[in-house]
Amino acid sequence: MKTKKPYTYIFPIIIIIIMFVGILLLQQKNKKDLELIKPQPTDIAFTQGNEDGEWQEKLKWIETMHKCDSNINWRTVNYKVRLDKTKYRKESYHTKNESISIADGLLLGNWRETGSNNLAGRTHLIEVDPIVDSIYCASSGGNIWKADKNGNGWYVLNDDFQIDDIKMLRKIENAGNYKLLVASGAWGIPGFYYSGDDGANWTVSTGLSNIANLGYVMKSVVANDVQRTIYLLAMEWNDANWEKATCLYVSTNMGVSFTKKLTFLESEHGDENLFDIWCDPEDDVCYLAKEDEIYYLDASYSAVLISQYTQNNPGNVMLSGCKTDTQTFLYTAIYADNNTDFYQSSNSGSSWTSKGSIATTPFMKNSFTVSQKNPQLLYFGGVECYRSTNGAQNWSMLNTWGEYYANIQHKLHADIPSINSFIDSEDNEFVYVNTDGGTYISYDQLTSVENISMQNLNIGQFYSVYSHRSNSNYIFAGSQDQGYQLCNNNTGNNTASFTQILSGDYGHLVSSNGGNSIWMVYPGYAMYYPNATTNQNYSEWWSFNIDGQFWIPPLMPHPSNPNICYLGGGTTDSGTHIFELSSNGSSLNANELAFDFSGNTSATAISAMAFSPINTNYRYVMNGNGEFFQSTNAGFNWEMTTGFNGPDGNYLYGAALVPSKITLGKVYVAGSGYSNPPVFVSEDNGENFTSMSNGMPSTMVYEIAVTPNDEFIFAATDAGPYVYVSETNQWYDLAQNYAPDQIYWTVDYDPNTQTARFGTYGRGIWDFKITNGLVNIIQKQTTELSVYPNPAKDYIEVSGTEKMVKIYSLYGKIVKESLPGRIDISDLKSGIYFVNSNNKSIKVIKN
Repeated sequence: MKTKKPYTYIFPIIIIIIMFVGILLLQQKNKKDLELIKPQPTDIAFTQGNEDGEWQEKLKWIETMHKCDSNINWRTVNYKVRLDKTKYRKESYHTKNESISIADGLLLGNWRETGSNNLAGRTHLIEVDPIVDSIYCASSGGNIWKADKNGNGWYVLNDDFQIDDIKMLRKIENAGNYKLLVASGAWGIPGFYYSGDDGANWTVSTGLSNIANLGYVMKSVVANDVQRTIYLLAMEWNDANWEKATCLYVSTNMGVSFTKKLTFLESEHGDENLFDIWCDPEDDVCYLAKEDEIYYLDASYSAVLISQYTQNNPGNVMLSGCKTDTQTFLYTAIYADNNTDFYQSSNSGSSWTSKGSIATTPFMKNSFTVSQKNPQLLYFGGVECYRSTNGAQNWSMLNTWGEYYANIQHKLHADIPSINSFIDSEDNEFVYVNTDGGTYISYDQLTSVENISMQNLNIGQFYSVYSHRSNSNYIFAGSQDQGYQLCNNNTGNNTASFTQILSGDYGHLVSSNGGNSIWMVYPGYAMYYPNATTNQNYSEWWSFNIDGQFWIPPLMPHPSNPNICYLGGGTTDSGTHIFELSSNGSSLNANELAFDFSGNTSATAISAMAFSPINTNYRYVMNGNGEFFQSTNAGFNWEMTTGFNGPDGNYLYGAALVPSKITLGKVYVAGSGYSNPPVFVSEDNGENFTSMSNGMPSTMVYEIAVTPNDEFIFAATDAGPYVYVSETNQWYDLAQNYAPDQIYWTVDYDPNTQTARFGTYGRGIWDFKITNGLVNIIQKQTTELSVYPNPAKDYIEVSGTEKMVKIYSLYGKIVKESLPGRIDISDLKSGIYFVNSNNKSIKVIKN
């Protein structure tokens, strides 16, 4: 989607208001802005021919996070980890709500699907089940969902096996057997899968190893011939000529194996964006478009030239069509420079006519289709959806992307990955439009649409979650395109509904006061909600006037002042700096701090920031090349660690940085772990780091969250959710055959409810709730730590430690912090507490 900064609307001046200019007016203006303005879509997915700057920044951001040696394909590594875990899941499956045991019972807990159940994310494709009146839906998170034709009763088929970037989804019959066929466009993994049991089990097709080594599937179609021939168009690397090639593969055994039939070297025929294929679902002929030439594939799968036509403005190619009883219509869409031209053939490609154009480009390869009922009726999707009723000569937009927010049920969400046309048994057409906000159905050829994904299509893509620390009803979340979301009815039981407060892409939600106020960042500005639970209509923002920062740069809350937050730049002039953002009650001010974090590698961005909860003067920063900095005087002076930096060291990208809750100077660092361990720890305030990755696969760790006594560390990774148990010094797979196979992008630990809250990038928010409680977890008796008297009434004497002492309630809340020695507890209520210091704890009874 395109990223543009929010516009500022100017209030009509009706009467003289000069005397009333002031803070009240600014607050009223800000509130009206939020009510009227929604940030524009930020994610143009189909980059071929559309070099959208923000999309390129997002790709750069993702690739930078996955820093590794050039000979390692991190996507392939992730895929192999997932494949191994999937095999294990099939052998040992947990039922819903079953208690999960980790590390021989040191950690017990339950998984819960939290939400949202009413704000769907991106869908790619719809396929109609030919046996019953139902549909399959491919989501951007790699899941296939099933429901009736109108979206009732959604349920997921493949939670245990994610199939990334689905380009084709078909259910076909051959000799009485039905198969689900799925083509995957993800880089570096096998490109095709099939299932004979409606998605319960999946098999990888053979013959596509070249694509898996370096390439991706562009498009796939199925012919209606005897073998149900599958044609697959892909880009791959040609070792013999050391260049890219566009290749056509064919399967005649329903996807069991593929054979390469055609190869087009880039040096001779251009890049892959000049190619497309199409086949009418009721026909046995597959057509191939190559730049300005049209071919059909004969019985030996050779490309036979039909014609060559003149393009007004040459560009990238899309092909679609419709076969009637008497003729075959073909259409090409030629796009470049934010413009798409259309051409029509009414005689199977023998001759062509130039038609109309649209001042936009397609969102994905499947975003252009022709009605299967009427060859003069065409559908096209970019940021918005368009319709032509006269053979591509003229086009009309269904609705602007901004109209969605006032009418979610009947107006399309922005970004259109595909439009799918079907004919029912009574020869009536029904059309599905897939968007970044779920799927819509139309029974009147896109004259009107209805959202069929407003309930239980739980495919949200989340960058950040934050749990209110004292009121568990509130969950704050930042998502891809479905914006900043708020749940105020989290009962802890059923999957919850969320409200989209603001559209766009939001990440790094932080707070200094437990969620009463919330800071967040968007690819273009930082935003502050000073009253996050009571007034979602008022916020303040600061538009970036900096360069070099990441697409969604990190935030760090102020240790005590909720009106101050720190953003990791970027710079306004030179170097790489932290920006102190502060609210004056009506707007945000930005102060560029002096220290340059570009280090020895000239890093242009900051990737992570944190302060110690034990002593907030201890602060830590990591730049975009993995160089680590520490300060012991609240950032007035900084020192860089030597020997622990980007390409000169271990290639770690520090996307996650969390100081210990109980040991001053102990810091956990995590990030890209493909060329090195994914997690490190420093015991000496960042002077030295050692690996802490026992049990963790080679993967990307996006975020970590630590329990109040450092007993457990939860990690959100590319390979799923993981937990570190300090007692065993080991990481464990936390999914345990119940939580879905998915990218886990964010995790937040709520000590109030003892819940690790994970945000996935395609299956919503999932909670892991600890059920054995701190009573069993931290009551490890030790002779090193001594508490007297016990039971106690007014005070306790703590000895055997020189570190800070924390007193926890039975439910894990810190109720008192002090230096060792005599500690006044007269103000505590009677009950059971835990005295913790230096990773040791003793149960104490307060009378």
